[in-house]
Amino acid sequence: MSTVAHLRPAEQVGVGVGFGPDPVEELLRTVADSLAAVLAYLSAGRGDAAPARVEPEADLHEAVARARRRLGLTPREAEVLPLLALGLTNREIADRLVISVKTAEHHVAHILRKLGAPNRRKAAALAHGLLASPAAAPLTLVRPA
Repeated sequence: MSTVAHLRPAEQVGVGVGFGPDPVEELLRTVADSLAAVLAYLSAGRGDAAPARVEPEADLHEAVARARRRLGLTPREAEVLPLLALGLTNREIADRLVISVKTAEHHVAHILRKLGAPNRRKAAALAHGLLASPAAAPLTLVRPA
């Protein structure tokens, strides 16, 4: 089914017609479902598994902050990892944190090394895994000697 098929006109959810318990709530639910479908479609196009749920950015930042010392990250690297996990580029991370692109590149390289992650995607998966089990140490990490 195409992503567009998930988008329904406002009339179908009862906006302005008086159908349903709360037309605005139903419209918001439809928009949320549509966005989830778009994210799943885009993830599938890159070969990723469809996301089970979209974590709010704050949850990701909090999970990484709690695990920072266990992961061996500096406070700044703990700020960078959630942004990396959200799919931001080095330039976007630099803009968000008001640092140079080169500094963002260094932070990302240090994070990958400390986590034993071969690439950004693996580091992102590990960060998202902290949400599922924040108390458990990542089992797939092997700190290089």
